Amino acid sequence: MNYYPDLLTASLKIFAVLAVMTVVLISVLYVVKKMIRNGPAGAKGRYIKVLDTRYIGPRKTVTLIEVHGVLLVLGVTHDNIQLLAKMDAAQRNEINSAED
Repeated sequence: MNYYPDLLTASLKIFAVLAVMTVVLISVLYVVKKMIRNGPAGAKGRYIKVLDTRYIGPRKTVTLIEVHGVLLVLGVTHDNIQLLAKMDAAQRNEINSAED
């Protein structure tokens, strides 16, 4: 009645299955994060471009986006999006020429 070989075999099987499951879960997590970061397929930056994002506090950002040549500065919190400033192409050209 020596149960040690059966216990050792069962333990090795359990650890092998856990190792395989860990590798599969980490792989799925990597793929999902990559998909979320890049956005949906075929919709990458055609009309809306996020130019910059700055975190100003927990769950609070100021984001600069461009939509059809118009710059929008947005204040974004966890439950609200507020338009802070809007600049069209003519205003951008004025600022760029003043800086030169």
